[in-house]
Amino acid sequence: MRRHGETQHQASSFASMSAAERKEAIVKLSGNLQKSTSLFRKQTTEADKVTRASYEVSRLLARRMKPFTDGDFIKECIMVVIDSLCPEKGSAFESVSLSPRTVCRCIEEMSDSVNDSLKTCCSNFDAFSLALDESTDMKDTAQLAIFIRGVTAALQVYEEFLQLVPLHGTTTGQDIFNAVLQCVKQHSLDLSRLVC
Repeated sequence: MRRHGETQHQASSFASMSAAERKEAIVKLSGNLQKSTSLFRKQTTEADKVTRASYEVSRLLARRMKPFTDGDFIKECIMVVIDSLCPEKGSAFESVSLSPRTVCRCIEEMSDSVNDSLKTCCSNFDAFSLALDESTDMKDTAQLAIFIRGVTAALQVYEEFLQLVPLHGTTTGQDIFNAVLQCVKQHSLDLSRLVC
């Protein structure tokens, strides 16, 4: 380390300082570092809040089955309220992105997260059963709803909606069986644990 300091930092201002002056300079530099990192933390926290707000509005739109384009309308309403009540905070709300593309991406990411947690939950089942229900939508397409009920080693029982599978064409027993097998394969379920 001495060789490195003598060869690389001999011309620096630290070389001419006494030990006390070096300590003082180090304290000053570390203070500056903490100030700059706290600025980044504050900006990151604000960015996290903006992202969370975008996800929350997207979740509400999906839950109410509203079009993704309603995000722009909601933002417009929020901005009118903010301009009336507290215009000084308008810039924080302006940065919340609620475009149709953003809302779609947020909903897809939440859906993937729910799907992953469902797969994790299903992988812990010691035994499970499937329930099927078939209905027809407004366009005369048969829809197969697949539900799962499973129990873990700790005797915790879970009941979840697994998947909605459209059945195009015929709806014979073989078609339903193939759809169920495909769903089981997609969710990595072990058929040896199927009890009902």
